[in-house]
Amino acid sequence: MVFALLTPLVIGDIFHLYITLWALGDQRWEFWNWSPMLWTTIILGLTLMVPRITWHLGVGRYVHTRDGVMEKK
Repeated sequence: MVFALLTPLVIGDIFHLYITLWALGDQRWEFWNWSPMLWTTIILGLTLMVPRITWHLGVGRYVHTRDGVMEKK
């Protein structure tokens, strides 16, 4: 269930950052000219995206293939 909730959010985060940077055109690399609102958009987008990606990678959560009971030999 969590997978179904976080997957669209990760996709949305990626596209949101991509479209934001795409819309800047040639100014995307001129960090010193970015407005505070643009900085806020980029930083908040990244801080929301990183935990969602780490969840998909299995960081900080139970993954049965990794954390399951070891087989008896």
